[in-house]
Amino acid sequence: MGEIKGVIYDLDGTLIKTEKLHESAWLYAGKKFKVCISSEMLLNQKGLSGEAAAEMINIDKKLIKKFITAKTEYTIENANQITLFPDVAEVIFKLRKNNYKVWIFTSAPRDFVLKVMNNFQELKKAIGNNVVWREMYKE
Repeated sequence: MGEIKGVIYDLDGTLIKTEKLHESAWLYAGKKFKVCISSEMLLNQKGLSGEAAAEMINIDKKLIKKFITAKTEYTIENANQITLFPDVAEVIFKLRKNNYKVWIFTSAPRDFVLKVMNNFQELKKAIGNNVVWREMYKE
């Protein structure tokens, strides 16, 4: 195995605590579209894309896009509920000081990522512009 030159982090559930926010967002979208969201679904959706999670709960294919949009908008509007895991920025600063390349790659949408970075200036300062979000994947 070669020498480690960099570290890539996910964002949700790795650097920031978002579990409760995502659960609330699924419940919000479920209520809005009159879809029952079970506690089992909330447990099983962790780590899945919004599309995969929506398919898991058998949402009408015609509603999936609107359903996920409502869920996503809820997370962006309530991003102030998120907290950082302890010492995240400090660890990133130390890695960069020791010449490691550090990036965040996330399936979260741009608006959510930017709001998180604006809410956590220490994370923004530590990571700089080294963030790739969902809409950038094609680039």
